[in-house]
Amino acid sequence: MRQLFSNRWYALGEFTAVIIISALIVARPQWGAWLAAIILLPWLVGLVFGRVTFEKTTFIIPVALFLVSAAVGVWAAYDQQNALEKLWVLLAAVAVFVSLINQPKENLGVVAGLVGLMGVFIAIIFILTNDWHSQSSDLTLIRRVGEWIMLMRPPIQVSLLTPNFAGGLLAILVPFPFAVSIHYWRDGKRIASLLAISLVVVILVGLFLTSSRGAWIALITGTGLWLIWRFSLYLAAKADKHPLILFGLLLLITILPLMWVISLAPGGMLGLADRIPGLPTGGSRYELAVNTGKLIGDYPFTGGGLRSFPGQYSQYILVIPYFLFAYSHNFYLDLFFEQGIIGGIAVLWLVVGAAWMLMAKGGSYSNTSITSLLSGAVIISTFVLLVHGLVDDPLYGDLGSPLLLLIPGFDYFQGR
Repeated sequence: MRQLFSNRWYALGEFTAVIIISALIVARPQWGAWLAAIILLPWLVGLVFGRVTFEKTTFIIPVALFLVSAAVGVWAAYDQQNALEKLWVLLAAVAVFVSLINQPKENLGVVAGLVGLMGVFIAIIFILTNDWHSQSSDLTLIRRVGEWIMLMRPPIQVSLLTPNFAGGLLAILVPFPFAVSIHYWRDGKRIASLLAISLVVVILVGLFLTSSRGAWIALITGTGLWLIWRFSLYLAAKADKHPLILFGLLLLITILPLMWVISLAPGGMLGLADRIPGLPTGGSRYELAVNTGKLIGDYPFTGGGLRSFPGQYSQYILVIPYFLFAYSHNFYLDLFFEQGIIGGIAVLWLVVGAAWMLMAKGGSYSNTSITSLLSGAVIISTFVLLVHGLVDDPLYGDLGSPLLLLIPGFDYFQGR
């Protein structure tokens, strides 16, 4: 059994099975309890046969805090059946994290390719199920293209992913197949590189059709921050300084003047957001965030409960008897509202801590290996996650996503 657990193909099979079962948990939440038991079974068997799952990593603490606060979130929720459905998704997210950090280095490229396939799957599901009549697009051109797609595809009565959810997930996942395509091209494997590029194209088409301005801005910003990081590595090699110190300085030099320019624009940040092509939503998002902050103050330690935002926001903020918002459209506020300070800090510890660990290793500016390329992809995805979390929440909002801890899991997989 120990030989089996140490086999790279067993680890890869475990990761694939976890992803498939996680998708089933989202699609059939009523089966969540049984599926969660199945998804955690390999980890429990591994414990019995002496497999050390977390390899003494410091991430045991935030994972434990996250799970405990999620359990408290079920207790605190006004609708415990809905809360339990989200709990199973959060357990699936932990299973994805565990299966990733147990991967051997030999699986790095294959796992990155599977992540790209996830993005393609999400893009195809969105294109095949989205209703561009009811889900109005921010841009007229995209709405017309979407309506044409609806005429060409088979009639489907259910919409599985909202544009903002799909857009955010696609923006987070697209750097992985792009990095893989560069690696194969440099390795002389042209066909493999073209296949990886085809994954990138499908994901970008899906991202375009979501018309999610927040996702595009997050992807562009994340790529820009990665370029600053690469420049930090270049300067570190010349100046014999740690790249994280130089990265912090370059961020200040870049962000402070940018914030000053934004402050001079009519209406400030909100006015600028509303002038971006599409529907003006800056003011409504800001009001939603401020009001969610008031709710968080009522439940700072226990949180308001998993999937409790719709009822609490309508009842105590809007004072209306019907549903209006499913979540706060902010990753950070959703975390702290549903799972309190402990749960929110635990997830940010995992996301930011894993990225910090990977970046603290530094690296060579000129390194073009698969490890270096995927480190760049993970860093971009982390930046996208953190930036996009300010305007929407595909990883945790409403039912949540099993991909919540995918990026920190990949960070640890890369950096350990």
